[in-house]
This record gives sequence, C-alpha cells and structure tokens, in this order.
Amino acid sequence: RESGTIFGPVPIFGLFSASRFPENRSDTFSVRNAALIFNRPPASKALLCVLALAPLWLIGILARGYYTPDEPRERDIAWRMSQPAASMAVPNLAGTPFLEKPPAYYWLAAVSERLAPDLPYAPRIPNLLYAAVAMIATLYWARAAGAKSSAWFAALAGASFLLAYRTAIWLATDALLVACT
Repeated sequence: RESGTIFGPVPIFGLFSASRFPENRSDTFSVRNAALIFNRPPASKALLCVLALAPLWLIGILARGYYTPDEPRERDIAWRMSQPAASMAVPNLAGTPFLEKPPAYYWLAAVSERLAPDLPYAPRIPNLLYAAVAMIATLYWARAAGAKSSAWFAALAGASFLLAYRTAIWLATDALLVACT
C-alpha cells in the first residue's frame, strides 16, 4: 500500500490515514502507550476498577433509606431468614412462603444481617460483591474478545451506567442475577 491508506494507492485526503487503523500500531491509541496503568496485568486492572467505583457504590448503598415498596419487603424477608429459628430453605414474608424470586439473594442478605444486625444497610452489603463480580466479569470478557487496551474502560463504563448502578445499590435479587449472568 503505497499511500498508507486502506484503499491502496488512492489518496483520501487524510480521512482514512494509516494512524486510524490498527495496521500501524505505533501511533494508534496513544493513551494506551502513554499510560503505565494500562500495561498492568488484568488482576491489578480489576482491582483498580473496583476501587475506582467503590465510592460511588458505597454512597448509594450506605447513604440512604429504603425505597418503598420493594426494599422494605426484601429487607423483611432477609431479616426473617436471619433469625435463629427461621428456615433458610424457603424465604418467608409475613409468615407465608415467598416463592416469587430465587432464594440465593436472601441467603446472602440473611448472612450479612446476622453478621451486622444493628446496621440498617446490612442486607445491601452483598451488593458490593455482586457489583464487583459483574464489573470484573465485564473486564475479562472484553479482554477475551480482543479489546485488551480498552477492557478497563468497558468495565468502568458498564458498571457506572445508571441502570447498572441502580441495580448494584438496590436491595433486590437483580444484582445477584446480573453478577451471575
């Protein structure tokens, strides 16, 4: 290719110059070449992504009350499962089995409730784990898809979208389902 374009010797007046295509790796994505943080192994990128979004998640989880009608119901189910005489097999709501949602979320929220019974946000604490798992999975999925230089950006962007953020801080089974898919 004589002119350095993808179209061979036909000049396109800089619109399709070699610097816009991965054929010329020396000058593409110069941010990647300039920043040392992007050359780290994936485990440290995952940790940095989690630490970058931890303040956002913590504000949403710790600094507010329960939104009605869903969060008080979810908290009540987790609280009932955390009681010593309660059955961990079937979630209960006001003494009747609550079989509308999978019980795994309530199990982990009940364990969190047992470990910190005086904290009003205790059932939300496992959501931090779910949000981190979902973001790290996005990071590794993007790396496996071949986007090694921008995988960290995919993880940060995906975890900070409003719907993903709302799911991460909301006391509901959605956060666990997102982390597992």
